[in-house]
Amino acid sequence: MTAEDLVRGGKAYLGSYSSTMADLARVIALAEAGRLGPVVTRRAPLEDAAEVLGDLRAGKIVGRAVLFPGPMNP
Repeated sequence: MTAEDLVRGGKAYLGSYSSTMADLARVIALAEAGRLGPVVTRRAPLEDAAEVLGDLRAGKIVGRAVLFPGPMNP
């Protein structure tokens, strides 16, 4: 992750009290290599978009939410 990623790319670094700088360097290397993906913790039909957005804003969803425009066949 570069400084530009943080400023322009909308990415954030969240601190940790249980990891070392070596751990951070390893995670950054994994991210740069494209080996880390999003964690989808909520799937819902598009009609529930308002509820899902409210849950995201309230911090009730950790990770990513995916809305499906049709039948729920993830």
